[in-house]
Amino acid sequence: MDKIYKTTDAGNSWSLLLYAGETSVIDDFCFVNNNTGFIIARESETYIIRTNDGGNTWQDTTIVIPEYYTFNLIYFTNPDTGFIGGYCSRLYKTTDGGTTWDFIQYSTSLGARTMFFTNPSSGFIGREYGISSTNDGGATWTPENVTDRILSMSIYNSTIGYAVGNNYAGGPNPVIHRTTTGGVRLGLSLDSNITIACGSGATLLPEITYNGIKPLSYNWIPAAGLSNTTVVNPVANPPETTTYTLTVSDGILTVYNTITVTVEALPAPPLCMVTVDTETGKNKIVWEKAQDLSIVSYYIYKESIIAGNYNLLDTVPYDSLSVFIDTSSNPGQQSERYKIAALDTCGNLSEMSELHKTIHLGISPRIPQGYILIWEHYEGFTFNTYVIYGEQAPITSIPYNPSLII
Repeated sequence: MDKIYKTTDAGNSWSLLLYAGETSVIDDFCFVNNNTGFIIARESETYIIRTNDGGNTWQDTTIVIPEYYTFNLIYFTNPDTGFIGGYCSRLYKTTDGGTTWDFIQYSTSLGARTMFFTNPSSGFIGREYGISSTNDGGATWTPENVTDRILSMSIYNSTIGYAVGNNYAGGPNPVIHRTTTGGVRLGLSLDSNITIACGSGATLLPEITYNGIKPLSYNWIPAAGLSNTTVVNPVANPPETTTYTLTVSDGILTVYNTITVTVEALPAPPLCMVTVDTETGKNKIVWEKAQDLSIVSYYIYKESIIAGNYNLLDTVPYDSLSVFIDTSSNPGQQSERYKIAALDTCGNLSEMSELHKTIHLGISPRIPQGYILIWEHYEGFTFNTYVIYGEQAPITSIPYNPSLII
């Protein structure tokens, strides 16, 4: 292209505005208002000319670019700020009307073909394979989810815009992309689930992608257990497992996602043993106290007359000794099974421990002499030997067996 024509009657007639000459090629031009315009062209090297009177006269603009590249794109957002780029995968920016140009490293290796800014900060580049966007006046560029070659684009109000080009899937097929958000994209992702211990809390960390310039609003529901419901990263410390929903909006686009904060149950506390208290003659339950300040108390359970069914006997505060005397027991008549559980500061009760069962010993005379000892197995941990005691000292030991005659 070596000529530019101008119309003043909505296209009914055209007059020659500029002839670049037989040895020059006009690659692109841009007008920022009725008077100010720029042309990028090349002969032996790239040059830019500028008009301030609607194209009646043109002045050379000094352009100093250290590398030699072919530029086919020029775009100005105002009379001072503009860009040049091309298939060379280089983009330069001026803030003094083209007097000086600074190289910009934008995030693509493919050349620029077209450009459009919706405001001084937000703009788009149509590339050889896709679209990139900027929110900082062209300092940095982010690829969008378009992979076609883009030849031209325009956003004619704050939301509606089009990008025209082609792709090469089976041939140079024409394509048109349409945006209803002015090219603005808002995305939100959250981990589906995090697990915390009671009272520990965790900072929620959503990942938000946004290429707009409007401030974002955040709203978390429900509010229970959150340090703040209108910030992006609240601390969650719910008393029970809770699913939170985050809604993010810029006033036009709205996205939401959910995350479940699981309050981890306390592990079942281990019973050490159940035995007979030598002072009271009652069953004594002994357990190992966990070093966990979230525990409020321990619940003591005893099996009822229905096998496998346990009733609550009592509770023991965490700061008390980890021993409980069952004053309702009668170890001389029967054995008993016990379990315990732990209650945390969130009001959650752990699973019951493994059961422990006392030993009940029966004795009867043996004719003509001796005694018959019959006992029920201890349950709760494994062992190999029973030790038989007389009044003062051990009599003997035997392997694990339900009965013995001596």
